Amino acid sequence: MKKIIYTFLALSIVFAACKKEDEIITQTVLNGCTDENANNFNTNATNDDGSCIYAGCMDSNATNYNSLATIEDSSCTYPIVSGCMDSIAFNYNLLATIDDRSCDYRVTGGKWIQFSESIDVTVIVWADENQTQFIDSMSISEYESDTDSMNIQQLKFFIDGNVKTYDTQATLTNEATWTEYQEGTLSHSITIIDALDGEQIIFNVDNVNEEELYLNNDLDGFEEDDGVWLEFQGKQYFSFDRDKNGFTNNTNQRIGKNTWLDKTKLMNSLKQK
Repeated sequence: MKKIIYTFLALSIVFAACKKEDEIITQTVLNGCTDENANNFNTNATNDDGSCIYAGCMDSNATNYNSLATIEDSSCTYPIVSGCMDSIAFNYNLLATIDDRSCDYRVTGGKWIQFSESIDVTVIVWADENQTQFIDSMSISEYESDTDSMNIQQLKFFIDGNVKTYDTQATLTNEATWTEYQEGTLSHSITIIDALDGEQIIFNVDNVNEEELYLNNDLDGFEEDDGVWLEFQGKQYFSFDRDKNGFTNNTNQRIGKNTWLDKTKLMNSLKQK
């Protein structure tokens, strides 16, 4: 009887040892995230397999930046920084959290769509090119709002120093380079040099803001027409609306027309007077 009891005890010990060994083996192969600070911490994992996920702020500029975060959870908080928050403004501050209305708008940023054009010119008619025989004088004022009849139609200044004009179908019509001169707020002008013939035109910036641009340039010249000489002096005005979205079509097609100043159109206006 004792022999039977001893045999039973021995078998029980063997089975218990095997079961414990199986549990140990099972624990050693349970992979997962073992970091309690991780979002996917696995309480049953015995082997860290590098799968831990940490949600937090991943922007190093934020006050609560988490260097361990692997997933952005939109929890970032930022120090209060006042500045211009409009991305098309000249002084846009990427770090600004409060718009302080300091935005400084320039001609770059989006495209300009012309909505009106006008001229105010005084014309003196001479019988000779030496301007010794006066015949007559007149004043001309004209306003144009027909999109297809305006000289520029659409305009875009690039920060690399290039400027392009487009027709109403966004087809490229003219190319040039430009530079800006600004001294305080009293003198602000743009010099444009035509890429085709090298003609230089200076536009005075009457006003530029988030929505609108107003330019003017001086008109002066001396033209011979049908045996008489016309001396003219005045200004040409251009008014634009800003389209922040820029161009959707930028085809490289030139129509061979200088669109900065249509002298033929101007001369025809003089004749009609």
